[in-house]
Amino acid sequence: AGYTTCALLGGQLLGGSVARGVRQCFLLVGGVFGLSPLLRSLAGTVSTDSVVALAGGGLLLHLGLCDYGFVNSVTGRLTGALSLGSGVLAAVLLAGRMRSETEVFGCVLLSLELFLLSPYARRHVRRRSTAAHLALTAAMVAAAAGLLLLASPAAAVAFLAAVAAITFVVPAALVRAHKFKAKISGPWDEAAPHFPHELVLRRRARQEEGELREEETRGSAPSAARDAAAAAACGSRCR
Repeated sequence: AGYTTCALLGGQLLGGSVARGVRQCFLLVGGVFGLSPLLRSLAGTVSTDSVVALAGGGLLLHLGLCDYGFVNSVTGRLTGALSLGSGVLAAVLLAGRMRSETEVFGCVLLSLELFLLSPYARRHVRRRSTAAHLALTAAMVAAAAGLLLLASPAAAVAFLAAVAAITFVVPAALVRAHKFKAKISGPWDEAAPHFPHELVLRRRARQEEGELREEETRGSAPSAARDAAAAAACGSRCR
């Protein structure tokens, strides 16, 4: 579907040609199908709670490190190997809890399509038509919400609320906060530290006290020297 969508809307084939695209599809499908028995038994000795926790952490890491600029043509090359690896790892962990090898095959293949191939297809669609890109995004959100509804209605509602908050609420709050932005223009002056008045007075008093002590020390030194000299002279006379 992704290859067909890119060909119709984007005017470009993933892989460069039909033959190369078909070859890549067969290699991907065949590789995942051959590894399905191994992937099913990969997490067999791990508890379900650990699998769910690791899978959830991997998906959150994927969301945080995903290269969103590639889909919007901000960057020219898809980056974020850690994001892709964490997403595929989460899918492999969840696939280990499937009941059959066919389900494992479908789960891993779907994860590769979503995490690896979907950004390229969406990039071509975004370049060709913004309306088609918005429709594709809405369809993917609706499909995800529908699948979550079958598993847990509360999870579906939470997912839709999160999508609505990220799509509408947060951008609206950012736009609203722009009116509080203060633009400073004109000549820049050097920043001078500001100290409380009491602290300045204390510091001056300490400096003056230190200066007085230094003067007293300097004045007492010659008198002490004179006394020592007089005592020495008196001693020499007595002798």
